Amino acid sequence: MAESLPGAAIATAVDAMDLAYGPWAPAWSPAPFSLEHSHAGRYLWSDAFGVCNYCSLYYETGDETFLRRAESLVKAVHDALGFDRPRRARLPGASEEHPTRGGLRIGKADAEGPDGDGQYLHYLTKWAFALLQAPTDEPRYLEWALELAEGTFLKFLCLPAPGGGRRLSWKMDAALTRPLVASSGNLDAFDALVTWRLLSDAAGRVLGDDGGRARLASEIAAAERLVAPWWRGFASDDPLDLGEALWLAHWYCDSRLLLTGGRPRGGGGGGMGEGKGGEGPLDLGEASGWVAAEALRALEGLFEAGYFERPAARRLAFREFGASLGVQAVVSRAPELPSAKAWARRVAALHRFWRGPALTARDRDISPIMYAASLLPRVWIKG
Repeated sequence: MAESLPGAAIATAVDAMDLAYGPWAPAWSPAPFSLEHSHAGRYLWSDAFGVCNYCSLYYETGDETFLRRAESLVKAVHDALGFDRPRRARLPGASEEHPTRGGLRIGKADAEGPDGDGQYLHYLTKWAFALLQAPTDEPRYLEWALELAEGTFLKFLCLPAPGGGRRLSWKMDAALTRPLVASSGNLDAFDALVTWRLLSDAAGRVLGDDGGRARLASEIAAAERLVAPWWRGFASDDPLDLGEALWLAHWYCDSRLLLTGGRPRGGGGGGMGEGKGGEGPLDLGEASGWVAAEALRALEGLFEAGYFERPAARRLAFREFGASLGVQAVVSRAPELPSAKAWARRVAALHRFWRGPALTARDRDISPIMYAASLLPRVWIKG
């Protein structure tokens, strides 16, 4: 986990979280988001960050009210996004005791259409990670995270891939019966592999190797087949995508590859379908090191091109906080990077730029919540 932070950073993070969810009170429940940006007041991506932030605040301060807020937010999400939109029934496969077996809806304001509701795999992985942050004496949260992976991932693996096999759909309907989009997310397979590995590692520690690590063997094997032909071809020019790549990569990356530019021997690269992608099993440390180095290079290019010097009206705060969070995560794995101090200055500059009214000009949910995550990256960074 990250080092303890000064009180000013913690206080600023609390203020940002209070903007989104309301200040603490004895009968606290999370304030609903604007219906312009959510359904039933909840949005899965934002709330996953919210749970993680409350856990970070708990671990930083020892104040159990933050833990109680995280628990209340988990229940609110399961009671809203774990149901169909009319809230008449839980999603198929789920129950009161097993609220995540059917997945969780995105929380889009519209039921249908180009930006309608459904399920995103990269939102489900983020929620699984959030559930993983609960204290180790709360195994039900780990169980819910495992059931989320078991109940959803292979259903996303439903699109035909070039040369045979299958690839992931970026978006499924709420019941996980059909794809809504015929394309695959750039990071979805890598995201799933890293997240399922984190869950498997935690299950091995908490439940024992026999009853834990084997739980996601099929899901991990399927994700490895997807990542193997993909990782050498990773590319992006989107700051949030690059930040996510850095954050995902830092969990298992061979940090030596960050110092050498991430260049492993061999070539290749290609799409997101199942395949061997080279000889031998996937080396996640090597793949992660490559992805991290490529993402750092691309993000460096955005800074040099003046992307982060544009007026606030032409920028999205939450996408930049995704980038700054990812930078902090990957630099924590290789603090001897020659560019480490430059990246720290850039992160601080982004925090300063968005402090104040600009932070909530677009919304009072995802932007302040991801601002708090970047200010307080405790659970987001490997210890």
